[in-house]
Amino acid sequence: MFICLLLAFVCPSPIVDDAQHHLASFERVWSIINDKHWDLKGTGVDWKAVHETYLPRAQKAKTRDDMRKVMRDMIHELGQTHFGILGAERYEELDNLKAGMPWGTGDPGFKVRVVDGRVFVVSTRHQSPAAKHVPVGSEIVRFSEKDMREAVKTAEKAFEDAQQKSLYLNLTLNDLFSGPEGDSFDLLIRAPGTESDQVVTVGWVKSLGQVEHLGNLPPVSFEYESKVIDQNIGYVAFNIWLMPLIQRFPQSLKEFGDTRGMIIDLRGNSGGIGFLANSIAGYMVSERGKKLGTMNSLDSQINFFINPRAPQEQFDRPIAVLIDGGSASTSEIFAAGMSDLGRVRLVGSRTAGAALPSVVESLPNGDRFQYAIADYISAGGLKIEGHGVEPDLAAPHTLESLGHGHDAALKAATQWILQQGDNP
Repeated sequence: MFICLLLAFVCPSPIVDDAQHHLASFERVWSIINDKHWDLKGTGVDWKAVHETYLPRAQKAKTRDDMRKVMRDMIHELGQTHFGILGAERYEELDNLKAGMPWGTGDPGFKVRVVDGRVFVVSTRHQSPAAKHVPVGSEIVRFSEKDMREAVKTAEKAFEDAQQKSLYLNLTLNDLFSGPEGDSFDLLIRAPGTESDQVVTVGWVKSLGQVEHLGNLPPVSFEYESKVIDQNIGYVAFNIWLMPLIQRFPQSLKEFGDTRGMIIDLRGNSGGIGFLANSIAGYMVSERGKKLGTMNSLDSQINFFINPRAPQEQFDRPIAVLIDGGSASTSEIFAAGMSDLGRVRLVGSRTAGAALPSVVESLPNGDRFQYAIADYISAGGLKIEGHGVEPDLAAPHTLESLGHGHDAALKAATQWILQQGDNP
């Protein structure tokens, strides 16, 4: 799913506000759905009749907003949630948001989330400058002369029509804080438990991730963390589902040999290579013939069958999976399927609802059309796209938990695992 967001930003097209280009955009949207929908007949909609119904309205549309309403109403006839028109002007506003900000491959050493319209630090990288100066729960008030609350409003407006608003919002805001490796920068923050703002200086550090390549896409940094936390519980977190996971995850399980359980943190993990979900599930599901779910496209069906590992490689203790609005695609496939099988406890907040492979394509008038090219149903019959995966135990970041510097989901997951030991 992260690929879709990337395409939306790196493939801009000029905004053209005239009737000819608006009508061409209408026809393009109709044709894409007609040619690429995986089961148009299954929707019960006569798509050709829909075209004839909406064409007169499209021909009368005079403004960009008029045409967007026509296209959105036409798409709504499908009764499906994973198609949408993204306004071009709002992407210009995002460009303006990024204007004047420092750019580079340097990592600020922290990750942020939006909570109640404000930007909070929710994790820091071990031994980075940020770990000392910007504790978890800090609100970032200002960065590079940008007021972060205003930045949130700009990003929220840009993505208000997107089904995966939370995912895009948090990806965009985290991206703002990248900069030139080795340089330092100032942040105006409000530390947890305090009532006044302070300026702190933090340095951009080299990414600790392993650089990987996916086709013709820009290099992606695979970041993986594995440790035993308090109460003797294994903890694994990774930012994307890529091939190094095949070697790293089983090594972590060996290190967790005598732990009471394991927490897999998929918050902010926006997807990656799909089949890795069932591959990793094989270390935790011993029964053969199980699957995480099924994906249907126009010309194929993919079953995410789990291949159980040998008994000595299995992790058979309690497992909690942390999820949030930044968990998408492969992360949702894994979380939903493993929950359906009763093998994990989901903790956190609802996921992005972006399980399907989808494309963001520029239209003739400069708007963008996001559309799915397949359908996915979990093992338990859950349709994730547009709805997301609900946690078994709700524990979102809140102003109260962040004000105490606490990670609510991590705390709840730890307590749940300890309870399983008390109640075998």
